[in-house]
Amino acid sequence: MSELSSFFHAVKLPVISEVAHALIKTLDDEDASATQISAIIARDPALTAKLMRLANSARFGAARGVTSLDDAIAMAGLGHVRTLALAACFAETFPDLPGLDSDEFWKSSMACAGYAKWLALCLGDDGQDAWLAGMMMRLGELLIYQAAPATFAEIEAQPHLPGGR
Repeated sequence: MSELSSFFHAVKLPVISEVAHALIKTLDDEDASATQISAIIARDPALTAKLMRLANSARFGAARGVTSLDDAIAMAGLGHVRTLALAACFAETFPDLPGLDSDEFWKSSMACAGYAKWLALCLGDDGQDAWLAGMMMRLGELLIYQAAPATFAEIEAQPHLPGGR
């Protein structure tokens, strides 16, 4: 068996949750309402708690505590909700990996996805496909970790500057 074949036999590709699928579809719909998004997020208690914590953080400086999911979405804005919700859904698909800054990993993945979508739309191309491609750009690193943790450590030690890897 070739080295590449044995690599792919050693890794398991994760499946994203139903909530993540629904969020991707709904958040990419320009006509989606906050109520629709709220109904999807409400199906995931951990995601709901994260969004409530974000809305009640000092970053948004609410005069009173945000106590409902709808208020949290309104306070944070759909851009923040999209980033938080999708990063949380993708992050829960992969286990925590020693040596990986999960927050940095998912934030950079979400940023790459957002820029890819923006660029594709500017060029008249499909924004959803570009978003997914941007989101998946670094997923190979997580697969490498499963099959070869020492190689992953070498990759993580490399500079994180654009184009540095």
